[in-house]
Amino acid sequence: MTVAHQVTRTTALERRVNALFLPAGGARGGPGRVGVEIELLPVRVTAGRPAPVPIADVQAALAHDPGLAAQARISFEPGGQVELSPAPQPSPAAALEGAEVLIARLRRCADREGISLVRAAVSPWHDPETIGLANPAPRYRAMQAHLDSIGPWGRRMMRQTTATQVCLDLDGRGGCAGGSAPAGGRVSAQNEERWRMLNRAGPALAAAFAASPLLDGRPAGMRSVRTAIWQGVDLDRTGFDGRHLGGDPVAGYTVLAVGAHAIPLPRTEDERLPARTPLRRWMATGDGRPDGDDLDHHLTTLFPPVRPRGYLEVRYLDALPARWLPVPVCVLATLATEPGARRRALEVLESDPMSEDWWRAARSGPADPELRQTALALLDAALAGMRRLDRGYIPATAPALVAEYRDRFVAAGRCPADELLERHTSRPEDPSTWM
Repeated sequence: MTVAHQVTRTTALERRVNALFLPAGGARGGPGRVGVEIELLPVRVTAGRPAPVPIADVQAALAHDPGLAAQARISFEPGGQVELSPAPQPSPAAALEGAEVLIARLRRCADREGISLVRAAVSPWHDPETIGLANPAPRYRAMQAHLDSIGPWGRRMMRQTTATQVCLDLDGRGGCAGGSAPAGGRVSAQNEERWRMLNRAGPALAAAFAASPLLDGRPAGMRSVRTAIWQGVDLDRTGFDGRHLGGDPVAGYTVLAVGAHAIPLPRTEDERLPARTPLRRWMATGDGRPDGDDLDHHLTTLFPPVRPRGYLEVRYLDALPARWLPVPVCVLATLATEPGARRRALEVLESDPMSEDWWRAARSGPADPELRQTALALLDAALAGMRRLDRGYIPATAPALVAEYRDRFVAAGRCPADELLERHTSRPEDPSTWM
């Protein structure tokens, strides 16, 4: 391994990280596109508690609607969770309408095979071993082996959890626009604001939308078990401790990338690959690998609360009951795209150092006074910003729904987890609680 090879690999990685912060397709100006990714748990109701459903059974159900899998971009997570990743839309209104149609089509397919699709952020009934590694793709086998070497939480994350992911366009005006900036190019001021705000808002919004009170089918004494699980997965690659924040986004994310242990995939049966080795060390000692494909793969194995991918993928929200899905989507889209709302949110977040506590968000949700105050201020900033958005960008019903959610849950120190736990306690085997 020569110094020249190491420099070449370092440069190649820096260019790849830089590209993650460039707007996909060179999107320019105005409120950006929005993508909504929905994860659902398939179960079959028989005698007693619902049972996990093999991926093959869900795939058979999809045959009732040819073309749905491609339109909804359906994939399967390690525990058999069904993920819908429709194409991004010009607005939250269009994204939500499209997602609703696709979910309805998927439910009709599932119903014909006796399958229920639930929106539980952590499986309400099953432990990791009951679920198993339903999708044994090489990527997931390698990831599970790595995370098992750290502790039990990676296996729980892979098999038991689902999320609501909101994908928000980067702005193409100024800075690194058009996708052609060299390594080390500056992220535009608007995109740096988006990055900083969305990350700093994470604990307060995770608390406000907490919806996972159960672990292994039992009350866990937490509002967001899913957020708690993520704390134990692998901080080297999740960055929940904020190690990649606080400075230039590209430089910080590069530090996260090189510090995370590589999880390479073998290309031959007898190939020996590094284990428990940070990417930095592998880049310095490897021979033919890591190559460009390895670097691309490595970046897909980083799971921070907000992940840059040519857009910003917000990953810290629990899966929510269907009625409330428009609330976080419209709140996040407004805070990210409406300049006044974004700057007001940053004022709130940067004056509140206690807002960055993910553990308190997981444990108490908005019952925590500081997190409740911050979440209310963020919702109020979003509501004010919605009045300044172009007509039709968000659904006409969104402001009233956000205001209802604010008063019913956050202002009262409650979240969906409280209602879900109450309903589950009275009807523990009823999947409709989690619809």
